[in-house]
Amino acid sequence: MSEEVKPDPAQAQAPAAAEPEKPAGKKPPTLWIVGILAVIAAIYGISVFLAGRAYESTDDAYVDADVVLVGSQVKGNLVELDVHDNEQVTKGQLIARIDPSQYELALRQAQANLAMAEAQVSAARADIALTQRQGVAQIESASGTTNAAFGGLGSAQAQIGITNAQLLGAQASEDLAKTDIGNMERNVLGAEDTLEKAAAQAKSAAGAVQAAEASEKSAKAQVASARAAAEYASRQFDRSKNLFGEEAISQNELDQAKLALDNANAALQSAQRQDDAAMAAVGERASDSQAAWIAVKAAQNGVIQAQLQKQEGYERLQTAMATVQAQKASVEGAHESAATAGGSVARAQADENSAKTLPEKIKQKVAQEALAEAQVQEARAAVANAVLDLKRTEIRAPEAGSLSKRYAQLGDLIEVGAPIANIVRNETPTVDANFKETQVADMKAGEEADVDIDGFPGHTFHGHVDSLSAATGSQFALIPPDNATGNFVKVVQRVPVKIDLDADSFTPKLAIGMSATVKVRVRD
Repeated sequence: MSEEVKPDPAQAQAPAAAEPEKPAGKKPPTLWIVGILAVIAAIYGISVFLAGRAYESTDDAYVDADVVLVGSQVKGNLVELDVHDNEQVTKGQLIARIDPSQYELALRQAQANLAMAEAQVSAARADIALTQRQGVAQIESASGTTNAAFGGLGSAQAQIGITNAQLLGAQASEDLAKTDIGNMERNVLGAEDTLEKAAAQAKSAAGAVQAAEASEKSAKAQVASARAAAEYASRQFDRSKNLFGEEAISQNELDQAKLALDNANAALQSAQRQDDAAMAAVGERASDSQAAWIAVKAAQNGVIQAQLQKQEGYERLQTAMATVQAQKASVEGAHESAATAGGSVARAQADENSAKTLPEKIKQKVAQEALAEAQVQEARAAVANAVLDLKRTEIRAPEAGSLSKRYAQLGDLIEVGAPIANIVRNETPTVDANFKETQVADMKAGEEADVDIDGFPGHTFHGHVDSLSAATGSQFALIPPDNATGNFVKVVQRVPVKIDLDADSFTPKLAIGMSATVKVRVRD
């Protein structure tokens, strides 16, 4: 071993005086700080990593809300449009109006048809009552005549030798026939009087139709005159606007031209309304005239029936008179009277059989009444449909919200089902977030979500998952991808997730389609 070299005490003390000796086992302070920062960074990195695993986020997200399309259920020109783009509307508020003129006329026509159908029902019921009364009278008369004929025949056969008794019976029959003829002549006069009254009413109704048509022609002439005045006032107003632009006339003169145009348009509208009323009056008068002619036809039938009955009465009277003359002649005349009585029996039985057809006649009349009732029901349905179409000319907001877009302008011809405007409902909007298919394995409804909207930086909206779509977004594309091809590249699909926003003290006006970033907590 080599010898240990001991330092010189003097030399060792000299440096100690100049520089103090460092304590053994201590490290510099810088290393301590670096070590502490490294530990803090590691802890922070681990916490960030663990926290990031608890969330799934995407920036493929957009604000959405329910949009209601307002359309028309009837066809016509748009004459009123009371709303503007981006205006707030309430439920039931009038948005637009279709020209109701043709639907008002259709309603009047349907009401006139209903009145005519009801008049036909009344006429059918009156015809049934008349047929019943006449049939009962015919049955009673035929039954009495048959009984009298049988009585006469039995009397002639039993008392052939008693000519006086036969003569008295024949005279009694003659008197009865004369009485019947008097009654039948009064019936004919009454039926003819009814016919004259019905004809007078029909002529009066025809005159009313002509008067209504004359009023309609006058109203059309007033419309033409008012339209010409309105066109002239419009040209004058356009000329005044040009002159006002050239500072050739004053504002007062321009206002007077505008007032003249408004007055001319108002006069045109008033004339058109008078023309519509005149057309409706023509329809009503025509319905009255038709009902009056129906009454004339019924009265004519009554006259014919009364005349037939009168003719039959004269025939019975002639038979009775011939019987009287035969009884006066001789006993042989009694035999002839018996034969005549037999013929009377046959005729009376034929009349009675004819009168017994009353039930069939009444059934026919009842069937006609049922047909008229069906026409009344059809006319009522037409009136209800016309009222509904007229109501549909007023297009109202089905929901409250913001009217975001108008598709129509004043004067447009609107077809049935054509869109008028879009309404964005006032309810809290939602957010549609498109997550990758690899992010939704642990995601479910009810989980908390944080939403940052690009239009409102610095504010985080809170919400929760409402639902997950049952298909990826590509399945709803206009042209879905066809993966069954030769060249296939696997692409990560997106699953739409609906986020409901919670109530927030900060409630800005969120526009549909705003971009957003969504973060959903899927793990604790």
